[in-house]
Amino acid sequence: MCEYRRKIGYRVTMKKLGRSIGLACLALCASLPLAHATEKSEALFHRAVEAHWTWNLQEAIRLYDKVLEQDPYHARAFFQRGVAYRSLGKIDLALADFTQALNVQPDMADALYGRGLIYARQNAFDKAIADMNAVLAREPARRDALKTRAKLLLAIGKIDEAIADLDKLLGIAPSMSDAYFMRAEAYLKKGDNKKALDDLSAGLTLNPRNAHALIERANILLAAEDQKSAIRDYTNALALAPDNAEALENRGKAYAALKNWDAAEKDFTRALEVKPDLRLALLNRAEARYQSGKYAEALKDYDQLKTNGKVEAGLLLRRAQVLMALKRYQEALPDLDRVLELEPNNLPAHELRGERTPHCSSSIRRLPILMRSWRKSRMKPNTCSRGPRPMRR
Repeated sequence: MCEYRRKIGYRVTMKKLGRSIGLACLALCASLPLAHATEKSEALFHRAVEAHWTWNLQEAIRLYDKVLEQDPYHARAFFQRGVAYRSLGKIDLALADFTQALNVQPDMADALYGRGLIYARQNAFDKAIADMNAVLAREPARRDALKTRAKLLLAIGKIDEAIADLDKLLGIAPSMSDAYFMRAEAYLKKGDNKKALDDLSAGLTLNPRNAHALIERANILLAAEDQKSAIRDYTNALALAPDNAEALENRGKAYAALKNWDAAEKDFTRALEVKPDLRLALLNRAEARYQSGKYAEALKDYDQLKTNGKVEAGLLLRRAQVLMALKRYQEALPDLDRVLELEPNNLPAHELRGERTPHCSSSIRRLPILMRSWRKSRMKPNTCSRGPRPMRR
């Protein structure tokens, strides 16, 4: 009886085992096409990435398309295709692919970063910052995300938050010159020229061939009346960017402040060759030529200024002075008349015409200006209709 039961149990066990093996085989057979498809799609994906790296973008996109036909949930393929579209300038397609990659894999930091860059390009700063926040929530020390978020915060005027990001970035990467330059920009927006100057100098120690940073530092030095240091930085910047009109014009201003009129004239002339519409450079060149006694050349500049753009009293007065230096007195009179139409109480214009100077105001605020003008011109006391006030003993 026991032997019989053992035989029955053995048969039942073998039947169950056979059934289990059959089900396992069926499952294996069913999974073979999927495994084969995944293997094939990964091979295609690697071929697409190789084409992408060799900048064969159209071929890469074609291969990414095939990958996604075989595996519609391949998040990396969506992301990489988005990168390729962005490189081709197809921003809308890139944005769609980055979003689709995030639908498949919501925690993909690269796709969040890529989409954030597109939002930034579209000036959708709030969306871009939200994506950068999501990236940094997953990867708090990610340098490119910190740098990009700092740029975005600067763009919307959140300067202190941008500085905080740049402080953190420089704590992670103290040799990143761009972070120093960006923080200098933030300090300039706050009006803190001292800290901006320190950061520009630190960045230029790491990267001395950054022309933009050299010009920014030179601008600060020029505003602080350190003309010689400013000229040095402008010169170094122009060695890197010879056609930078801003550096040429501002170096000309520095030379003019040092009364090096010939050097100033050369820089203003070169700036005008690069950008002919720089009205201020033309005005400064005219002044440099006047100061160095080149009256005929100065007159040409003033004529051009008078013809093009708004005519102001100061410009007309200087042109009249140039004409008088050339002994063309009759031609100077219309300019002086126009000056007096614009500013009836312009003392130098009255003096150049040899007329009495009317006192239109005897206020305390006006008197110092009148007295300085009187001392400079050595005007006799009786030239004014009202006469000078008696001096107190």
